[in-house]
Amino acid sequence: MRRYAGEIVLFGVYCRDVDRTYLIPLSHTAAFSGSLRIEPPKNRQEKKVRWADRYLLEPGREAPRLRSIGPVQLEMPS
Repeated sequence: MRRYAGEIVLFGVYCRDVDRTYLIPLSHTAAFSGSLRIEPPKNRQEKKVRWADRYLLEPGREAPRLRSIGPVQLEMPS
């Protein structure tokens, strides 16, 4: 497994199943893996769930605030 600390600040992830792209700060991931939840779990667990909507990349939506670079306005080509 590869560690990305010190190399990147964000992961861009495309999910073909829902045709959406997510931007996840490296600081919001575990050391070696991570997952996003699109639908609620059947057991209704809410603790430690990383909801995908929080990281959804949309035109005009502000990027996650990162201490190292500050807020960034995202623009997507039309």
